[in-house]
Amino acid sequence: MKIIFNTGVFGKHGIERALSNILLELPPAVNQYILHQIYELDFKSQFLDEINSIVTHDCALPRISFWGNLHMNRRKSIFHKLIDSIGLLKIHSLIAENINRHQADIVVDYDLSLLRSAHLINAPKIGVFHFRPKRFRNGGANKLRRIGERLHHYQKLVVLCDEMYQEACYVWPHLKDKLIVLPNPINLPLLIKKSEEPVKLPAEITAGEYFISIARLTHQKNIALLLRSYKLAKELGCTWPLVIVGDGEDKNILTQLSADLAIMENVLFLGYQTNPHPYLAKAGAFVMSSREEGFPVSLLEAMALGCPIISLACPTGPTDILQHGRLGKLIAFTEDNPHEIGKAMLEMSNNAGHRKNYSEESKLFVEKFSSPKIAEQMMSLLRDIASNQKS
Repeated sequence: MKIIFNTGVFGKHGIERALSNILLELPPAVNQYILHQIYELDFKSQFLDEINSIVTHDCALPRISFWGNLHMNRRKSIFHKLIDSIGLLKIHSLIAENINRHQADIVVDYDLSLLRSAHLINAPKIGVFHFRPKRFRNGGANKLRRIGERLHHYQKLVVLCDEMYQEACYVWPHLKDKLIVLPNPINLPLLIKKSEEPVKLPAEITAGEYFISIARLTHQKNIALLLRSYKLAKELGCTWPLVIVGDGEDKNILTQLSADLAIMENVLFLGYQTNPHPYLAKAGAFVMSSREEGFPVSLLEAMALGCPIISLACPTGPTDILQHGRLGKLIAFTEDNPHEIGKAMLEMSNNAGHRKNYSEESKLFVEKFSSPKIAEQMMSLLRDIASNQKS
């Protein structure tokens, strides 16, 4: 089979990591795999080196093309944004033409970036949700209806956990028969290898005695809530520092908030790290304060490395991953109340027994998400769809 895996861009975050983990496990001698990007970023993803020998690369609208350059610069001026909006029909047509010329047996739209082009693509398609279905609700009932109509052009729709499945069934009940649950994978051997790479911890932190957050510094990840929670934990007597790994548009705002909260000397912003896993493996606890997720691989990776977790029960993912609180501290969801997270941080830092129990139980649980197991489920789905098309 010739299989296209499509993404809007191929960057450095969770979607790219999950896709790379699957591609590394698929049988290379049996099928041909094409990694198709719609747009080209101005940097090379670290994950490309891992999969270069497995996939053929293609880009529908590279930076040197008129439409690719225009779209990637659309935020620079009103003119760029206006022309980009006017040209959307042309863009979607070009994307479909580029995919169709490969004459693939199946297309996996790994981030649903083909939604507006799907009806023009000849091959059968699988769409993968990496975000909660209700994210579209901001456009109102009409937008949800339009999205539902576009999703009809996919043979199967993959959601990453039971919570996402229930939400998708609620939003688009007529698509229930197309939905299938297939979680994000983690590459356990590679993860452990990366976690063992030598790293010199900053002088301010001691192995096993600090909190860590690994996230983009954006509105969605709600690091401001984490900082306010940490402030409360310190006031209650917590002595552990907080390490934040990641970069993003909110960096300056969050740095200033740390100063305003008078916690700057206890919060370390390490920026984006190509390999954050040594810091994760040595942490005392991982904390997630997101407003919403899809199925956060960062939680699975923390569990695989034996790092106890404190997480908001945001939609979607953490509740399923932490088994309703059995495998970590699961905090009732809130976007702005720091008290429960702050208290949980204090309790976790003071209770070595809880940390040990969470660590041991979590390591056993995450084995079900290993890359070979998830990749085989994906391959089985691909074979079924290709077989149905031929019959």
